Amino acid sequence: MTEKMTKGRFSKDFKAGFSYPWGRASRLWNILWVLLPIFGWFALAGYGKKIARSLISGNTKELPVFGGFWNNFKEGVFIFVFMVPTMIVLFALNLVPLFGQLAYFLAAFGLLPWLIMNFFMKETFESLWDIKKAYRIVSTNVVEYLFAMLKTILYTIVYGMMCIVLVGIPCLAFGQNFFLAEFYRKN
Repeated sequence: MTEKMTKGRFSKDFKAGFSYPWGRASRLWNILWVLLPIFGWFALAGYGKKIARSLISGNTKELPVFGGFWNNFKEGVFIFVFMVPTMIVLFALNLVPLFGQLAYFLAAFGLLPWLIMNFFMKETFESLWDIKKAYRIVSTNVVEYLFAMLKTILYTIVYGMMCIVLVGIPCLAFGQNFFLAEFYRKN
């Protein structure tokens, strides 16, 4: 059970998430892998998984070391292959008028973020589709989950605006999952 969200805790959590990418600022340069078409994109996806795993393990002070390019690349391909069926199901669900679109919204907003964190940690296809467990955890802790989503949205807005001066781009890419990973770790 998580502690009650207060204004002071919200501010403290948001400040911790906002400063997370700056814990080891030199690691923000890893965003430059995006300039290497396809290979760099997959490597960054693998690095994103490494970041989420590091956060869930409790390292909330600094970004992890990028590590081997090809290891991150393989992890990125692994993520892509496993996510394709999920995206196809969500796309098909969204094509169904009203009920399907409502189900899509609830799945994409309410369950998918937790399921992705679960997949990053357990690395199995089943963990990406453990809908019953995701529903139980999110519905049991709905207030904490909504606060995690709110903090994520605020983080995205702040660093999204900072993308104008380029510094926001790596911070947005590497720190965006901070609050969802924190929710996963606590629940």
